[in-house]
Amino acid sequence: MSALQIWSPFIGLAVAGLLFVCGFATLLLPQEKALGMPLAGRINEAFGPDDTWRFVRFIGGFLMAVGVMIAIASLAALLNNVTLFVP
Repeated sequence: MSALQIWSPFIGLAVAGLLFVCGFATLLLPQEKALGMPLAGRINEAFGPDDTWRFVRFIGGFLMAVGVMIAIASLAALLNNVTLFVP
């Protein structure tokens, strides 16, 4: 078993944690701050503030959902590897 196989679930958990925290931080942004972000500013010009606010909240929720999915997959891989070390 290579080092990458041993450490990959932990790397996956770290990435999942970062995605979840970024999504949660995005959801906590106040509306005026969220509308001032560079990408949101361009969307705001095209669609208006209500749709932009909905889009920013969707992106935050999407990041959190992806983080949870990666965490579940990493935990499954970790538990699968742990059973390999049982004599």
